[in-house]
Amino acid sequence: MRAPSWCSVAFRNTGLHAGVRQAIFLAVLAMLFAAPAPAAGKDSPWDGLVDRLVADGFDRQAMRRVFDHPQTAYDPDVMGRKMRVLYHTKYAWLMVKGVQRHLNRLGYPAGPVDGRVGPRTRRAVRGFEHASGLRVTGQVTWDIFDKLAVCSQPAPADCRFPEPSPDEDGPGVYTSVMTEGRLKRATDFFDEHADLLLNVNRDYGPPGEVLVGILTVETNLGSYLGEKKALSNLASMAVSRHYAQVEPYMKDRYVTKGQKRWVERRMRQKADWAYEELASLLRYARAAGYDPLHMPGSIYGAIGLAQFMPSNALEFGVDGDGDGKVDLFAVEDALPSMGNFLRANGWKNSMHSRWRQKRVLYRYNQSSRYVNTVLAVADHLRGS
Repeated sequence: MRAPSWCSVAFRNTGLHAGVRQAIFLAVLAMLFAAPAPAAGKDSPWDGLVDRLVADGFDRQAMRRVFDHPQTAYDPDVMGRKMRVLYHTKYAWLMVKGVQRHLNRLGYPAGPVDGRVGPRTRRAVRGFEHASGLRVTGQVTWDIFDKLAVCSQPAPADCRFPEPSPDEDGPGVYTSVMTEGRLKRATDFFDEHADLLLNVNRDYGPPGEVLVGILTVETNLGSYLGEKKALSNLASMAVSRHYAQVEPYMKDRYVTKGQKRWVERRMRQKADWAYEELASLLRYARAAGYDPLHMPGSIYGAIGLAQFMPSNALEFGVDGDGDGKVDLFAVEDALPSMGNFLRANGWKNSMHSRWRQKRVLYRYNQSSRYVNTVLAVADHLRGS
């Protein structure tokens, strides 16, 4: 084999004996051709995740197919949004103090800067919203904090302070759900599946109106199942464990070192939770005959008409149509699965107490506004 001209010149200039030069060249050439090809998924964010799944009993080749697929892309938005929400909840009292301080600075009397939301603070917020041309809510939020922080216009001398709205002190309902069109769809769905809903009520306890209320709030009766893939969302969350990965979502907040440590600790907890849900998703997909790459879901990995987390799909899923698999994207399986979940979390046939109903529904989604909306839809269905 003759060395290419560039190689010959390079070795000739070293002053080495021709035989030595030729031997070195052949050795280097052999090393180049013998070098192994890069392993699949090299430099991938999923490598450690795949190893962990394999250690938990999943097939490596199958996992490589899933995580080497271009559709499985890392998305920092999942953990970033979650940590921003948790940060805002954890440090809400700091936000309230900031709102009070800015309101007082601008001449809207908010009372003591104590981090507590009382009537005076809400009244001052209503005055600021009215003077600024905003929708008057009287609610102390991070959005109001951000607007106040950049405001330099003092309160007008004749500032008005509108009266509080009926739901200012309470969570209210999702107004986007309680529309004429959406409620009509709920009524039509209730009528179409009346027999199935009666069977679920008989077997598990929850009335059909409540089940349809949940479906109406969760997925608009199956018309919205999520914009992204559940697998990518859960996997992205499972590999997000360091503050640097969510720092862009905190840039408009002054985050202290202690708060950063708290955020990173919560990230590790949520990453471990997401890993378990990811493993459950893969097991559910295998049992239900779904390709996990193509299952739509919420930003945090909930799937199906009723938006079950994958672990709940495995634990509470019911094969309602008797075809040998639990398909949470089918009404015949989704409705009895919901009934089974609610029964397991305390729903009883004779449970007419609104407080007890709310307590069980809160296990489905820990939002008072969510629970209120589900029951408001149920009330509408009873009335119609």
